[in-house]
Amino acid sequence: MEKRIELERRARKANQITELNLDNCRSTSIVGFTDEYTALESLSLINVGLTTLKGFPKLPNLKKLELSDNRISSGLNYLTTSPKLQYLNLSGNKIKDLETLKPLQEFKNLEVLDLFNNDATWVANYREKIFKMLPSLNFLDGFDCNEEEAQSEGDDDEEVNGNDSEEEGLMTRRMATAMTLMRMGTMARSLCRRCTMMTWKRTIPTGRRARVEATMTRRTLTSTMPMARQMNRPPH
Repeated sequence: MEKRIELERRARKANQITELNLDNCRSTSIVGFTDEYTALESLSLINVGLTTLKGFPKLPNLKKLELSDNRISSGLNYLTTSPKLQYLNLSGNKIKDLETLKPLQEFKNLEVLDLFNNDATWVANYREKIFKMLPSLNFLDGFDCNEEEAQSEGDDDEEVNGNDSEEEGLMTRRMATAMTLMRMGTMARSLCRRCTMMTWKRTIPTGRRARVEATMTRRTLTSTMPMARQMNRPPH
């Protein structure tokens, strides 16, 4: 994880970074991640292999946290040092009961929570209990308390642009695909011709190649002579 953090920093100062993606960096715990990232607003730790959140840094401006597809079963209290958290994705973890989620009550601004594919979702009246536990919550597992689906980003733009823009986009993609296939076909034919010539030149000695070419030329002329005579023969 430490090497990945250094790579993502790109020589920037830690207190200047607002977004950090550490997906798939593979670590069972938080390592090399310090309290220096005071400006960080978005952090992604998807499919890292985390089994614990111990050592999670103090991130006073963190608003969005992605922790899906790990092996977290407890220890959510380690996240409470990020009081501004609004979005938390814990889907695909090992959370088995609602008691484990109680530390989330500390987040007074938490609006979106995803617990999909956790055993806790099988608890009786799970959704009702979570909304009651977290009054600020607007969406749980992609739906609000009335089972209305959350609108994804970009839906409004698509509705404004209408079907015409969709059709234009489809036509543009089709044309681009056709042009790409044409270029690939031309390149393939050119490459085949080039490979054939290279093989010919490498495998057949110069003198022999000249004799073979001469023989092929004679055969071509011989095969075409009867046809030429037939064409020049006067009609009956």
